[in-house]
Amino acid sequence: MKKLFLAVIFLAFGLIVLGQSQTIDTLRLKRGGKLFELITYGNNDSISINKIRYYTAPTPAPVTYVSRYSAYSSGGNNVEVLAWGTGITVTVANTNEITFAIPAGTRLISAKIRFANVSSLKLFVGVNDMGNTTANNRWMTIAHAWREDTGQQLMAVGVLMDIYGVYDKITINGLINTVTCQTIVSF
Repeated sequence: MKKLFLAVIFLAFGLIVLGQSQTIDTLRLKRGGKLFELITYGNNDSISINKIRYYTAPTPAPVTYVSRYSAYSSGGNNVEVLAWGTGITVTVANTNEITFAIPAGTRLISAKIRFANVSSLKLFVGVNDMGNTTANNRWMTIAHAWREDTGQQLMAVGVLMDIYGVYDKITINGLINTVTCQTIVSF
């Protein structure tokens, strides 16, 4: 088995590096709970291994499934989420304040928000799945928005992370309050 493992390393190494000119490559293989990393340098005439190191591979968190579902719907407004698991619900206050209730063990990946007649959205994502208890452990948000009537992307959309102690609050500015906008946020 050890000879087979070494043969696989050198075969994979050869496939990555042969024929490339002046390249540095890193090859990672996992075997028996160890992650082996080969850092190589090669050109058309020669190949050399600069470093071989191994370490215990981290065990990833178990993900049973990813679901996309509606977490809120009222009138023409709705919020759909993509999450590890189900059970996320959304409540809305003051027309544009959206609070995500995320159960422990469920992780919010992204949300599609369709709201009419608002110039900004205030999202409260909580602390169950992302931390968000200090400026150091909160998740940064990526947001894009479109006008529903024309399909045009809103280029002036900006994301503001609260720095005054409400670390789970995210404000999305730059929406047009005379039309329905669709906003996508990712974490």
